[in-house]
Amino acid sequence: PDRRGALGRTLRRHAAARLPEHMVPGAFVFLDKLPLGPTGKLDTRGLPEPGEDGPAATAASGEPPRTSLEAALAEIWAEVLGTARIGIHANFFEVGGHSLLATRVVSRVRARFGVDLPLRLLFERPTVADFAAALAERLGSDADATATPVANAIPPADRSAALPLSYAQQRLWFLDRLMPGSGVYNVALGLKLDGALDEPALRRALTALIARHETLRTRFPVEDGKPRQEILPPFDAPLAVLDAAACGAAGIVPPADMTPETLGRALRPLAARPIDLERGPPLALTLVRLAPASAVLVAVLHHAITDGWSMGVLAREVTELYRAEMAGETAALPPLAIQYADFSAWQQRGLAGSRLTGLIDHWRDRLAGAPEVLELPWDSAPKAGGDRPARSQRLRLNPAETDALRGLASRAGGTLFMALHAGFSLLLSRWSGQRDIVVGTPIANRTHDDLSGLIGCFVNTLALRLDLSGDPTGAELVERSRQVTLDAYAHQDAPFELVVDSLGLKRSLADTPLFQAMLVLQNAPGGQLELPGLTVTPLVDDADIARFDVLLTMVERDGGIDAVLECDGHRFNAETSARMARHLKRLLVELGAAPEAGAFRLPLTDTAAEAARIAGWRLAPPSVPEVSAAPGSLWTPIDRAATGTSAEVLNPDLAPVPIGLPGTLWIADGLGAPPTRTAITARWTETGVLERRIDAAAPLHAVPAAPAPSGPSSPTEEALLTLWSTVLERPVTDTGASFFELGGHSFLAVQLMARVESLFGCRLPLASLFTGGTIAQQAALIDRRSAASGSDEVLVMLRASGDRGTILLPHEISGHVLCYQALSAHLAAGWTVAGLQARGLDNTRPPLDRLADMAACYADAVTAAGLPGPFVPVGYSFGASLAAELAAELERRGLPVATICVIDALADPKAFIAGVVPSDDAGRLLYMVRAVEHSVGIDLGLDAGTLRQFGHETRIDLVHQRLTASGAFGGAITRDQVAGMLAVFRANLTAADGFAPSVGGAPLHVWVTDALAARPGLPTDLGWSAVTTGPVTIHRIAGDHASIVKAPLVEELARDLNHILPEAPS
Repeated sequence: PDRRGALGRTLRRHAAARLPEHMVPGAFVFLDKLPLGPTGKLDTRGLPEPGEDGPAATAASGEPPRTSLEAALAEIWAEVLGTARIGIHANFFEVGGHSLLATRVVSRVRARFGVDLPLRLLFERPTVADFAAALAERLGSDADATATPVANAIPPADRSAALPLSYAQQRLWFLDRLMPGSGVYNVALGLKLDGALDEPALRRALTALIARHETLRTRFPVEDGKPRQEILPPFDAPLAVLDAAACGAAGIVPPADMTPETLGRALRPLAARPIDLERGPPLALTLVRLAPASAVLVAVLHHAITDGWSMGVLAREVTELYRAEMAGETAALPPLAIQYADFSAWQQRGLAGSRLTGLIDHWRDRLAGAPEVLELPWDSAPKAGGDRPARSQRLRLNPAETDALRGLASRAGGTLFMALHAGFSLLLSRWSGQRDIVVGTPIANRTHDDLSGLIGCFVNTLALRLDLSGDPTGAELVERSRQVTLDAYAHQDAPFELVVDSLGLKRSLADTPLFQAMLVLQNAPGGQLELPGLTVTPLVDDADIARFDVLLTMVERDGGIDAVLECDGHRFNAETSARMARHLKRLLVELGAAPEAGAFRLPLTDTAAEAARIAGWRLAPPSVPEVSAAPGSLWTPIDRAATGTSAEVLNPDLAPVPIGLPGTLWIADGLGAPPTRTAITARWTETGVLERRIDAAAPLHAVPAAPAPSGPSSPTEEALLTLWSTVLERPVTDTGASFFELGGHSFLAVQLMARVESLFGCRLPLASLFTGGTIAQQAALIDRRSAASGSDEVLVMLRASGDRGTILLPHEISGHVLCYQALSAHLAAGWTVAGLQARGLDNTRPPLDRLADMAACYADAVTAAGLPGPFVPVGYSFGASLAAELAAELERRGLPVATICVIDALADPKAFIAGVVPSDDAGRLLYMVRAVEHSVGIDLGLDAGTLRQFGHETRIDLVHQRLTASGAFGGAITRDQVAGMLAVFRANLTAADGFAPSVGGAPLHVWVTDALAARPGLPTDLGWSAVTTGPVTIHRIAGDHASIVKAPLVEELARDLNHILPEAPS
């Protein structure tokens, strides 16, 4: 059978190279002789029924079942493999089986016979005959009886109770909270549709799909830091339709050539839009019209509600629903026995107590002592937090190379995945110098038949730890991989996040925990969208955001393997990532061709040619660049030109390392003495420059000891000690201890942040626990943000130590006081400095829309805080009118106002903004955005055209996304706060429109920029004499409205202000 299967694959490739696709035979069936009729002609009725392909046909040949047990198993195997029948001696993994299909076999055996068999058994007994014998031992005396299905259904969840998240959802929800506003965990499907598309039918089909699958209408509200599932009622598919004009306004430029690759890149912004899991729905659907008979459908689902298997389900069901809509029929889709929420409740009940403890204990033992960081030779230092750009390299193994790896795996009793895992781990070991390699891999985790037709996130992650020590051959590495992989499969139910938490690993935003390399072999059931009357072409787009240092994604196609190697672009330059892809391809080919050779002696390159290049560099070093190292680089050139030495870069076995890889530097004086080993890690570049690594670790004696435990030094630290003790359910006394070192984990981190917000009224980003995870660091952050811009408190203490009086800085039209950051830093010492921001910024209370009401509110805050007088209101832009109004209010209350300072503004704010602020909603939102951009020093990349194509709620979503991604407000701004900012902005416009000044008696100073003074028709005093009976002094200053409050002009402004401040009382 093995020879016939290989010959069948060879014949199929030969035919595919010479025939159109529709003429390539689907199967090759080998016969000893042809069946002939009485007349000697071919008797076609005597031909055996072919399977779908060569392996299936091979499976069908052979001895039929001998017992009812074998017959039942043969039926299960045939259904899973997609063939009509299977011989009892056919090897499951040689006739098209793999680990995912093996999982389905075991699941069906469990449902049919009520016996929970380990997946390993199918690898050890890979034929029907052998597997039936093993099953018979479990079943006992009734083994040959007719098998009847055993009740094994997942029960429906109690919908009256809170619906829990599955463990997979918890992991994705946590990552979403860790990186708010990022689209990195979006799963996108882009399809070019050419032909007569019936848009209403497509919309109805998508609506039916949403009604059929609860996950597509699930949101995840949070209470006390704990999320739950909430199923929304069925709704019409939110299919946004963009024409050419809307595309241009959104910054999407369809390419001229319209290839799947160029279209995929052009529509990347649609796939990257963040999805709000808390508000829902967790999907976005867009139809982009390219031409009258050409469009692109882009479906974006958050990973928390989908996985690779689910996208196949989606494609198959949309195909059937659209076909039925076009034909006016009922879709032929089987009813769903359960929904995802039923599974998640069942999983939470089943994975509890001793079973969960046993699984976690196994993984903790298996991974104890594993290296926490994969020490690959980065080009640049890693960056913590934020999206990481991806560098993608494509490679392909041809059918012969793939067959060699498949044969290697088969001889070890394993699968193609195990050979690929061995090869990938070997590459990582060769590059890092480590012999203990941990690689992550996803597993479908659909171990129950009821789950096969659901859309949802079932996937779990397994950490495969491979020991490469000693001098193993390639075949030995595959055998080691087989053992590791089967062990992982047997314990695949352990939720990955709980495994990580149990290990107590240090957490960092720069590195993923436990492993930094991921291997994916895509073998889930596929689904090609096939819509009547349309040609459907999937779009192709490499990822632009990296989730790991290295991600290898492979898929079997046309007899070979197509692969994408994706590297973190912050750590690896283009040359290094391309070199890694070349090394991987060469190593996999060599592994299949020479499995009995020493794995660490398999060549990564053309060894002879590379050795010749290095030999020339070793003796005649090229000149060293003038710039020793690029900013952020981890390598710097070694100048050997003046030393006369020769150099070697060797691995631990004293063999030369390939160009680009690190090794130990050995040098010789060129006079015949043997080379000397140095302590320098070095590498050769492609241009022959010898570089040394510049981030070497400090020697052990230079590493400082852990600091002594420290107690609380502030009320905030004391409160946090109590809070942490409660959340962690253990006494916490050391303010310098890390949350994760004390036993905290991801879900507790979310709950802790919720409790912090409740206790202090201060929302901290979840990421702050990774970058500053001690009580001392968290307390300092809380103290700095106690009156942060997102808070509803109007008083923002910018400097609280002065006794000469208080400078008050009322907000500009956005409601924030961020515009005063630079100015406040230069104000005279001895003065308390307090910002006054608008009420309602967090959208929990309505904003004030009259200047008099604002002034009264701010005066209340000033007196309640006991701030010292005299007071000096200083207002910029819209804040100038507020400063004058506040001064009059303070005087009415008998509080001393020394002087009023206004900066580049007319007394009547309505006149100042006339013709500047648009009247439509989108235009006003953009004006507010520009004010925030100016205050914070960012560019959100928005324009009026982009905002006007969306409705109000979507505009808020878009601004929230951009603000979060920008890192403004510490990355902690919420959508409600963005909505609050817009409400405050509108209220301030209303207040400006109703301007009716109060009159005070304090002297008033006006700073006028050259740009404002140049506006025609303005009164000399800009109208300020109308708001005070005191003297008005005009100061001219260079610059314009934007530059006056930023360096360097702000320093001159501050000097002028400090000059007119009253002296300290003697």
